[in-house]
Amino acid sequence: MCKNGKQIEQLVNISHRWMLPILHWVIPTLYSIPLLAVKNVTFLSKENLQVIADKHDITLATSMTLGFVSTSFLLCSFCYGSVLRFLVVNRYSSNVSVKREFRLYVQMLGLFFAFVLLVVYNIMQFTFSLHSNVSDR
Repeated sequence: MCKNGKQIEQLVNISHRWMLPILHWVIPTLYSIPLLAVKNVTFLSKENLQVIADKHDITLATSMTLGFVSTSFLLCSFCYGSVLRFLVVNRYSSNVSVKREFRLYVQMLGLFFAFVLLVVYNIMQFTFSLHSNVSDR
């Protein structure tokens, strides 16, 4: 099946069933370790649950979020681009499945646009945390 496939396809096909779930749990856990080290985040009072944190901690959290979202965005962009390339190559095909794929591609374009807005929001939030964040401490 994957004799002529890419190396990642061969890895997925020959790995054990538990390998992908372990990777899905281990990588995010390792990525979250710096957030677990943040200890000095408190609430203003019991009535007002406004979070008080140091500027460094907020910048750390927003930079980690931006790193994760931008990496996910790049991976999704590459996948979305490969589907677009497939549709451009097969644009004159009369195959029903290619036509369905094109309709699905148009729907995914809306989701991709929402993802672009999410990335822009995270970039703005990170910029705000670098320059305009004021801590009460």
